[in-house]
Amino acid sequence: MRGRLQTPGKCRGVVDTGGRSPHVNWMEVTPSTGKAAQCEPGERKAGVVVPVIERERCEGKAECVAVCPFDVFEVRKLDAADRRTLPFVAKLKAMAHGNRQAYVVKPQDCHACQDCITVCPEGAIDLVAADKA
Repeated sequence: MRGRLQTPGKCRGVVDTGGRSPHVNWMEVTPSTGKAAQCEPGERKAGVVVPVIERERCEGKAECVAVCPFDVFEVRKLDAADRRTLPFVAKLKAMAHGNRQAYVVKPQDCHACQDCITVCPEGAIDLVAADKA
């Protein structure tokens, strides 16, 4: 885990950037002991990381929409601008899936539960630090 926790009783997301996608360790310093412990899911703050969809991989299956408790995603028709940026094979793949893909519509509401990453069959979702997005 990278970063230090010093403020007792406050849940903080500490971003560990080692690996394919940043992992957020949600920790708090227990006031009585001064030791770090896992935060409860309800205490996690939004906006530490934001999800990013890899257009070349997304097939619009909507698992991310179904699993996200914060309504961060929606599946809709692929925007013309996004479609133009796709390589030829990715355009064919998009057409085969009805030109529908997932979009991040409320990035600021992401609590980094990472359920979307877990359920995406294409591995098309990454989390990036909000200040880097």
